[in-house]
Amino acid sequence: SSFSEDEAGKMVLWEFTHDKLGYLKDAPIVSLANWGGELRWTAFFGNGYGKGDTGLYMLDINGLVGSTPSADNLKFIKLANTDGLSSVAVLDINGDGIADKVYAGDQQGNMWAIRDDGDGNWGNPYDGSALFTATLPDGGGAQPITAAPRVTFHPTMPDAGNTPNLLVVFGTGSYLYKSDPADKQVQSVYAIWDKGAPVTDDRETALVERSMST
Repeated sequence: SSFSEDEAGKMVLWEFTHDKLGYLKDAPIVSLANWGGELRWTAFFGNGYGKGDTGLYMLDINGLVGSTPSADNLKFIKLANTDGLSSVAVLDINGDGIADKVYAGDQQGNMWAIRDDGDGNWGNPYDGSALFTATLPDGGGAQPITAAPRVTFHPTMPDAGNTPNLLVVFGTGSYLYKSDPADKQVQSVYAIWDKGAPVTDDRETALVERSMST
């Protein structure tokens, strides 16, 4: 069939709307995921901006065909009320082809972790806390996170005692709103070590400063 508005019904699997869905700027990530013992092809994405709530969507791609969104084919994992979750990084940590962890940031500088507990129960592993919050030095304001992080295993530290032993690398900054081009706030690039607990120390204690030059 030809690619046109008249033919859209023959090409689109489904259309999704939801009361917590805000403005999105990136495509979802599709992966196999555990839904309580059943593997399903799943679309992962942050809920975007402008709705107040901050959370992760998981949509059962095949389950939504011919159906309306429900608890059977939709998961919304609420994390906070910081006006939306950014683009996501979806990980298969153990290499079995099934997603088991997600990282994403928000406008208040929080980098969030969401994981499968092994039984298909997805949630924040850190009891409602972010892995890390990016702020300006000397107690300044939050640095927004609007792009997906990149994640890798720690290259030198052992896994024992440091699970999941991942480095979460991301930059801060926003180019979404009319006021952003004139914003001269300092932004940063971070590499945060996720060793199974949120970073709670102040930035001067928790971070080692590095400089970038061009």
